[in-house]
Amino acid sequence: IARPFAIDLTRRIKWSIGLGVPDGDAIAIHLWTGTISPWAHTNTVLGLRPEFYYSAMGRAYMAFCSEAERERRLAYLRSDPELGLDDSDLRAFAHLLERVREDGYAIRDPRTKPLRTTTVGMPLREGGEVRALISLSFFRTAFRPGEVPRPIVDALRGTIARIEEALAYAGEADAIPLHEGDDPGF
Repeated sequence: IARPFAIDLTRRIKWSIGLGVPDGDAIAIHLWTGTISPWAHTNTVLGLRPEFYYSAMGRAYMAFCSEAERERRLAYLRSDPELGLDDSDLRAFAHLLERVREDGYAIRDPRTKPLRTTTVGMPLREGGEVRALISLSFFRTAFRPGEVPRPIVDALRGTIARIEEALAYAGEADAIPLHEGDDPGF
């Protein structure tokens, strides 16, 4: 359902769009529009698995998922020896997630490669729950340092609203019972 909306957004604003879903300990990227973006920064991100602590998608998920899900994932992050997080790191992360909820979007940790780009991530909801994440990556030099331009945020929000409306419509259509003799239209 999201594919045509992501393609439309890339055609309008030129930057590549990613779509991912939570998958175990990371986000599985299932769609990337970089092949139609004149400003794509890499050959592909398909198959990459952004994690929940540093990535824009992961941070967006952590900020907007249910509290029980967030606590479960935080416990996993706390126990991950590769991350080596202490209580101070987790408090700072909790504050970051509050900021993400206020802003409505997450930004990839600036120390994450590739350093020449940054990524903004937002949740896609279905039935009030985060089902997927959408991201937009752009070159850091395209805008002022640390700035996420309002047109990018607004374009992402508009696309998310359209996708969520389509998901709701598809869910309603699936719930319509077909009676004997009804023409399903296909």
